[in-house]
Order: sequence, then structure tokens, then C-alpha cells
Amino acid sequence: RQGALRANLYSPALDGDGALRVGAAVGINGDVAAKAAQLLEAGADVLVIDTAHGHQQRMFDALKAVRALDPQVPVVAGNVVSATGTWSQPFRPALPGQREYRGEQVHSAHYEGPARYRGRRVLVVGGANSGAQIAAELAEVCELTWCTNAPPRYLPDEVDGRELFRVATLRAQALAAGRPDPGGVASLGDVVAVPSVRRARDAGVLDPRPMFTRFTAHGVVMTDGREQPVDAVVWCTGFRPALRHLRPLHLREDDGRIRTEGTASTRVPGLYLVGYGDWTGPGSATLVGVGRSARDTVAAVRKRLAGGWDQRAAAP
Repeated sequence: RQGALRANLYSPALDGDGALRVGAAVGINGDVAAKAAQLLEAGADVLVIDTAHGHQQRMFDALKAVRALDPQVPVVAGNVVSATGTWSQPFRPALPGQREYRGEQVHSAHYEGPARYRGRRVLVVGGANSGAQIAAELAEVCELTWCTNAPPRYLPDEVDGRELFRVATLRAQALAAGRPDPGGVASLGDVVAVPSVRRARDAGVLDPRPMFTRFTAHGVVMTDGREQPVDAVVWCTGFRPALRHLRPLHLREDDGRIRTEGTASTRVPGLYLVGYGDWTGPGSATLVGVGRSARDTVAAVRKRLAGGWDQRAAAP
């Protein structure tokens, strides 16, 4: 009778062929790589690095040895900090006719400077910091067209990255305390007026146009129906969190984020996320802001290793 009850309460983990999924533990002593290879060859679906004391060098060595095998199955450890950030996941929107366009396309992540664009007709897409800075640089050497979804909003000239981080932190603290939203960085503007942008703006060479409607083989069609010849497009359209390695956990919400308290996942105990944007800490996708998130995460992991972690923080 108890077996029948359990059968109704629990569903077995099955693979696509209906066979039970098998998890296997690998100790940190001996030839870890050889043991892991044998388990993988035997058909293990999950490898668990097994130790009662996770915070030790041999644990790290064992994890490196298993990962070096490039296993095509999940590898589980006690505490995991995911810090892949956003830089490896540049975003480019898909627009009509884009595949037919014969010119050069490059994302700002791979932009190497203005030299190769000298004398060419270049379209810069994006109205935030990278768009304004690259447009300002290219305006000196090429025939520039700058397209944005909305008119860029320049921050006051005296505002720099430190001030932005301070404002973002105050907003995060206010929201966490249940106070009214003070507006944050978005209330100040979209573009930091660094010296190169100020010079180009004041010289009148930064002339943003509304976003074009589609590509042609040799250019783009502007909102007035006119075709604009373009030799190269520089996409300054931002980045997305690089979270593909966590896809098997099915943690992403509809907005693409993973629910966290601080940097800790609320659904997977021992998983921490650092450097993906404001949802993992104010300004955490920037060099200025990520330091505080990293320090807070180290403190949280130490507390968990010491036995002070609150299990309730992992509740869905």
C-alpha cells in the first residue's frame, strides 16, 4: 500500500526513451578523471562531485578534471557561482531584408575602431552609450548615419560612471526597503556625455534619425521611404545574459531573468549569479558595479559553508 501511495506522489525521472535517468557520484580521491570517464561510458546521466567538505583545493581540482573530459551531461557541485556575464551574448535584432543585405555587419562587441571605415558610408544602430560613442568616433572619418528607436537623452555633463552607480544603488536599496521608486539611472538619461560625445554633440555631427524599416541589398529604407545606401552597419544594440549553460535547470522567467534573492537563486540551493545586470545587483554588468556583487556573493557562500545558510531562501 505504501508503494502504491509513493507511485502517486512521485514521478520518476525518465529520458526520451522512457528509461530511468541515472545519477552517479564521483569522489575527490584517486584518479577522478578515470572514474568519471568510466561512469560516462556506462551511461550516467548526471555526475555529482561528492565530498562532505566542499571548500577545499582537492574539490576544485576534481571539478576541473571532470570538466576537462567535456562531459555532455550535467556536472553537480556543492556551490556554483555563474559569472559568465553578458559580453559573450551580443544581441542583434532581426529586421526585414537583413539576409539580403550585402554590406558588412558588426556588433559593437567586435568593433575595432574607425580606421577600417574611413571614407565609407556607415550606419550605427542604437541610442545608448556605445551607440553615441561609436557614432562620435566614426563621424570624423566616414559618412555617418545614426539610427535610434527614440531621441537619445544625454545625461548632464558632470555625471560620470561613479554617479550612475551611486544612483542605481540608491534605487535598489529603496525598492528592497519598500520605499517609493526614486527613478534610478533611467530618470537621468541614456547617454553619458564623455568628452568625445560632448565634442561631437556640440559640433552638431551627432544627428540621430528614426529607426529604418528594412534592409535592401545595398542599404536600408528610412521611415520616409527613401533608400539610404550603406556600406557597413555597426550594431550597438546591447547584450543578453549568457545563461545557456543553465538551460537544463529551466530557471529562466518570461523576462529572460532568473529569480534571485541578492545573487542567490531562489530555486536551486547553492547557485549564485554574478554580473548579469541590475537583477543580480546594482550596476553588476559593469566593472564598477560587479565588485560589490562579487563580495556579497563570497560572503553568502562562506556563510553557507559554515552552516548558516537559510534554507528558506531557496524556496520557489
